[in-house]
Amino acid sequence: MKGRSVAGIAGFLICGWLVMAATEARATLDFGPVQVTGTYQLVTDFNMGDTNPNNLGLTNRPGDPLLNLLQNFVDLTVFYKSSENTGFFFEPRLWHDLTKSADDHYIQYESMPANFRGDGYMLRAGGNDMKVEMWQSYFNYHAGNLFLRIGKQNVAWGNDLALRVLDQVDALDLSQVFFFGRGFEEFSQTRIPEWMALAEYQIPNTIVPDLSLEAFVSPGTWTPTILPSQGAPFSVLPSIFDFRDSVQMGRPIYGTRLSGTYGTVNFTLNFLSRPYANGVVIPGKLIFESLSQLPGNFCPPCFRLKAFGEHPRFFMYGGSVDYPWDWAGAVLRAETAVTSNVPFTYTTGASIITRPQIQQFFSIDRPTYIVPGLDSLFINMQFEEIYTAGSLQHVTQNNATGANITSAQQFVTVFFQQPLFQKRIDLEFLSVI
Repeated sequence: MKGRSVAGIAGFLICGWLVMAATEARATLDFGPVQVTGTYQLVTDFNMGDTNPNNLGLTNRPGDPLLNLLQNFVDLTVFYKSSENTGFFFEPRLWHDLTKSADDHYIQYESMPANFRGDGYMLRAGGNDMKVEMWQSYFNYHAGNLFLRIGKQNVAWGNDLALRVLDQVDALDLSQVFFFGRGFEEFSQTRIPEWMALAEYQIPNTIVPDLSLEAFVSPGTWTPTILPSQGAPFSVLPSIFDFRDSVQMGRPIYGTRLSGTYGTVNFTLNFLSRPYANGVVIPGKLIFESLSQLPGNFCPPCFRLKAFGEHPRFFMYGGSVDYPWDWAGAVLRAETAVTSNVPFTYTTGASIITRPQIQQFFSIDRPTYIVPGLDSLFINMQFEEIYTAGSLQHVTQNNATGANITSAQQFVTVFFQQPLFQKRIDLEFLSVI
């Protein structure tokens, strides 16, 4: 048996009005063919002087909250190598939300919601403040050029930070940290694993030695994007909305990816089809509900609108290229995703409208030594453009927020990470504009 422990790792994320600090401790133990790794994090997200307008009437007292998140997080991974070719992987997780206890601005809300039809397939249980979930659980098999993985698992595509161009296989749990957390963790804590069978085959050839074909399919159990509940710090829906996802099991997720290296260029060709993760609201299906009083101390208005999120199927085609720019000591990356039928809310109709959409992403990564004696500063800069074709009159975003869209949207991402004290502390800056 051997053990390794790393304690006191802290990361900071600054993005607009968010400041996040995470303290982490990790240990790994080997018991013969079994390897166990445990990770503990205490995550604190400080409020920088804003009150969520969607929580109007859903707070205990006026004024800006002190916290957006105070959470204990425990992740345990167990890998058992049963033979030379087979293995089993289990990853239970536990979340304990202390936000409501530490900040009396908030009333009681569901910290880790999962209230859609079929949510039992998530293997999540617990109460308002504490949840435990079998995050991943799968079986591995490897023989020759064939690799199989069967069970509850993540499939992560693409190399972009904070953005999701090709990385659309799994939905996200955004109930606590809305959109992104620490930079290099990307979506590892929010990308929801699905029940799938995945196969990867190494294709023998002389031109692309590492050419491989990956394919996966789910049995029809799937998860939508999980939004924060009403009253939660990151709630994105006005308090008059009662939003519910219309999730129908039996609709499989499937996709393929061809990947390899030609010369010094890494490439992928991707295809994906799944029910759209974000719920699309049909205005004609809104239900007006009269209430005596909304939760909390707010009335009027004494009514609520029930909105149902639909999830039509979409088809995505895309690819990526990575090129090591040795002269500059950098890596250039590019990704493209073309979706033939992105669903949107059509405000003047009683049905969902679809439009073709192209997402393009370009980035440059470069480690740079700034302070003598320290580890290198990692610098990443990204540019993404989303182009939506066709008429966008009376078309809004595919969620209950109803935000308007334009034919072309651009985003610039800047990320810095500076390890300190022999990588015991990471200072991170991540901004998306």
